[in-house]
Amino acid sequence: MKKTLRILLAAVLCFALLATFVGADGGNKIGVHHEENGLAAFVDAPAADSWKYQGLNCAVENGVMNGHENKLRPDDNLTRAEMVAMMVRVLGAHTIKADIEKYIDIALNAWYYDTMQSGVAIKIINGAGNKMMPTDSITREQTFAILARTFLQTENDKSVANKFKDANAVADWAKSATNALIESGVVLGDTTNTIRPKANVTRAEFAKYLVYSKGMKANVSGFSGNQ
Repeated sequence: MKKTLRILLAAVLCFALLATFVGADGGNKIGVHHEENGLAAFVDAPAADSWKYQGLNCAVENGVMNGHENKLRPDDNLTRAEMVAMMVRVLGAHTIKADIEKYIDIALNAWYYDTMQSGVAIKIINGAGNKMMPTDSITREQTFAILARTFLQTENDKSVANKFKDANAVADWAKSATNALIESGVVLGDTTNTIRPKANVTRAEFAKYLVYSKGMKANVSGFSGNQ
């Protein structure tokens, strides 16, 4: 019964995610690759009964996540650039751009140049000095902060994270976001009763978090072409 409910919840939230891609293009999905075959197009796709399947399948079918050369790399660490690209696709922020010329580690011909312009404009990501570190891996607590800021639109000062053994490992700046995502059922912890805030987040994990978070309203009220 619990497994059935989880599958139904994922399907409902996947439908909510799809709704964000209906816009000026008349309802066509944006940036979708392999939409006809879904995960079947990728040689490293997880089995249908894997916890990874629902999130990845939804992300692929709705053009949020793209693979390369028939591989989706679900277990690879998510990079900062990949995270920004997926968030920009979900929020439909492709046309919002910022000047990122000061960042010396983003080449003009990089696949992520345009999306990093959008990510900076809508304040999904910040650089450090003159570097953006686009190919660095992103941690779980950094991911929690980004998702909570984007979808929850609220501060959370509760202590629901304390039920996990490693709650004290969460950085002070990420505690509110982490508690909010736990309280909302997005972050559930693992079989060892930990949330591993300092660990890197995988592409499959991010897809799951993103689909579950999309059941909430995205905080897009401040986005404009003038940013």
